[in-house]
Amino acid sequence: MADLDIAGMATELNVPESWVRDKVKARTIPHHRYGKHVRFTDEDRAEYRRQTAAPTSKTVSPLRSVRAA
Repeated sequence: MADLDIAGMATELNVPESWVRDKVKARTIPHHRYGKHVRFTDEDRAEYRRQTAAPTSKTVSPLRSVRAA
């Protein structure tokens, strides 16, 4: 895939461009700067997905305790 600009990343994440700009400014989303241009590589997007993935749990706890009859 090609590198994405801010508009492309916003479309991919289904968020406003201003949200992506704020994350870039705060350096909380992986990106590359080329002069004044911001680009998101495939690796940047994969890293962001890893950072935001919900932790998985192998055990499932019941929503409430079950009494033995």
